[in-house]
Amino acid sequence: MEASTPLFNRWLSIDPAKSALLIGPRRCGKTTLLRQRFPGHRYATLDDLDFLDWAVRDPKGFVSHLGPRCIIDEVQRSPKLTIAVKYAIDNEGAHVLMTGSSSLGLLDAAADSLAGRVRLYEMTPACWGEDRGAPTHEIFGALPDPPALKAAARELDEVLACGLFPEVLTTEGREARLALLNDYRNTYFMKDLLQMANLDNLEGLMAIYVNACRSLGSHLEVSHFAREAGLSFPTAKKYLNTLVQSQLAFRLTGYHFGPAKRIIKAAKTYFADNGIPASFRVPLSE
Repeated sequence: MEASTPLFNRWLSIDPAKSALLIGPRRCGKTTLLRQRFPGHRYATLDDLDFLDWAVRDPKGFVSHLGPRCIIDEVQRSPKLTIAVKYAIDNEGAHVLMTGSSSLGLLDAAADSLAGRVRLYEMTPACWGEDRGAPTHEIFGALPDPPALKAAARELDEVLACGLFPEVLTTEGREARLALLNDYRNTYFMKDLLQMANLDNLEGLMAIYVNACRSLGSHLEVSHFAREAGLSFPTAKKYLNTLVQSQLAFRLTGYHFGPAKRIIKAAKTYFADNGIPASFRVPLSE
């Protein structure tokens, strides 16, 4: 979540002694987690156009202004800022926590500038049960009674239908959850992505999303996606790669004894959360 009020405690453990870069899709809870765990750190987001302009024009001055303990949100908007962060860590002993909702250019910049200086974390939407508190070993205890099992099955159905984005998870009622996902689709899954990746075909991106939703778990054939979406092969490949780089989707390679075959063989594509296909009104198969 982008707000500072936590909805529930997250399970991700972050080393408080080391600077960090937290990568994950928009609205998965990166900002809330850092502001909850590090309340004394000064906060700035590059979603603010004034801060973004400053970070681009004078990255060193921007980082210096934030002081020795700071959180910089959406750092992928100015990847060269990592050079200024490196200087602050090396020469001023700064503790800098950064978030990024896209790896477009960011991971390369971080690898060049921040190797060994920051710890990289990947954050997903919530895990099943994360909103109920810390993980336990209750599964090894007494078996739950039948009513509890039925209640858990109903909750699991909701999760499969609407996903585990934190704000969605804590919203009551399926219709309200789907309405929130509709807002996410229009803003974070579409408009933000077009801007972030410098894409210009809204209809093409929508077609890629819908076809990807209908092909979950299938081998990724870019030529098929291109034909279905009415896009050229290079454009379809670019848009599919953008979904992966924005942490909204991932590719799963099959297991082969020879490591080279795992790279060569076609991968299957999945979304980071069930809420994404739900937002495009493409239900999971029963």
